[in-house]
Amino acid sequence: MFYVPKIKVIEAFSSNGLVMDYEDKSREEDKSRLAQDFEKGFTPAVRKAVASTLIDLIGPTAVHSYIDRVRARLSALPQEIRLVLRHESAPLVFSSVMEVTHFLGQPDFQMIQHVESYVYEMTYSDGTVFERTVTSIEDLRTLHDQIQVLSEHVSHLS
Repeated sequence: MFYVPKIKVIEAFSSNGLVMDYEDKSREEDKSRLAQDFEKGFTPAVRKAVASTLIDLIGPTAVHSYIDRVRARLSALPQEIRLVLRHESAPLVFSSVMEVTHFLGQPDFQMIQHVESYVYEMTYSDGTVFERTVTSIEDLRTLHDQIQVLSEHVSHLS
């Protein structure tokens, strides 16, 4: 995530002639007029000027550092992919620690309302982990197809 203080965003817009902030207790008519004026004034040229002003306000080094982090993340390669089939029982509800202690002496999970799910986990070379749980094998295949397309696209960028 790239954090930019709200005050700097407001300043970047106001420096380029656009008002984007209003009092919380402003009337709806005033908010609507502000939004309409903003929409009219937010031309492609003003958009570029606001972006340039904002970069100057937060510092080009911070922006370049963020870009480098994004590039590193996008170029990270999958190192390990794990597929997990999960079976879940209906929850067991206890009203005391003693009841749980007694149950765990001879556990008996009832699988009457058995729920099955699949987990797709992928660890990348930069240490990040992607994990998604889906409810069917078809959803797992679809997810993998999407990841495969993304992986091929990223490998072409590198």
